[in-house]
Amino acid sequence: MSPLTEPRTKARSERARLAIVALYAFTAIGLAGYAVVVAAPRLGAWLPDLPLLLDYGPIIFARGQILVSICVLALLLGEWRGWFGGCIAVVVLGFGAEFVGVHTGLPFGRYHFTDLLGPKILATVPVVMPLAWWNIAFPAYAIATRAFPRAALQRYLLGSWMMLAWDLSIDPCLGHLYPFWVWQTPGVYYGIPVSNFIGWYAVGVLAMAILDRTTPPPVASRLLIAYYGANLAMPMGFAALSGMWLAAVFTAAAAILGLVLAERAESSGQFPAVSRSLGGAASA
Repeated sequence: MSPLTEPRTKARSERARLAIVALYAFTAIGLAGYAVVVAAPRLGAWLPDLPLLLDYGPIIFARGQILVSICVLALLLGEWRGWFGGCIAVVVLGFGAEFVGVHTGLPFGRYHFTDLLGPKILATVPVVMPLAWWNIAFPAYAIATRAFPRAALQRYLLGSWMMLAWDLSIDPCLGHLYPFWVWQTPGVYYGIPVSNFIGWYAVGVLAMAILDRTTPPPVASRLLIAYYGANLAMPMGFAALSGMWLAAVFTAAAAILGLVLAERAESSGQFPAVSRSLGGAASA
């Protein structure tokens, strides 16, 4: 690193750390508010607008988490030319999967979105929903690449697993606890059909393959892993506070298992590391 670029790199890394702190703070505020008005109603009884908070609080934080997260991820990744193509590809994939899913039931099952997530594209998929795919797909891909930089199949399978860990909590929260989307044929897992998770895993594998071809191999730094954790924390917290302990435990267990597998694969030395990276703060 040259003397001219070192101060800029340090400043960028510091901004990225502050952004991660802000994301966790946003998550903590949302969970604390939810705990007061839902999990501890006696504490929230003194609030004059308790019904209003119950109705609109989760909506604000569900949308806000997606929008704040995508801004933080952009800051972490830095120079947009390295990742923008992958972002567009995953967003298009996410929209396509949801659009086809709503109209045909494939690959997730029969469901439809309500208006709680805001404006919809083609009156079908909320605008923020495809962005959420990018928010979770990229850190999952980075973790999988850290484990298997030269083994594509293992990388795809692990990356999709890390995406699935998030869905194990987000679907019970937004598709069961609150009607952000509604399943026409309820299933055994908090009203969610097993086909949803099979479909999620299959589309996740496709997302990993797309990222493989549209972005340089990323570095799963501590900041990017922390970002992944922040995206899991909100749905896990909502699930736990609502008594859906199984969803919270499943998400935590799946994510920890994936991280342990990544660490062991990396430590084994069977898959030598690659040298290219996106070059943003996330690789610092």
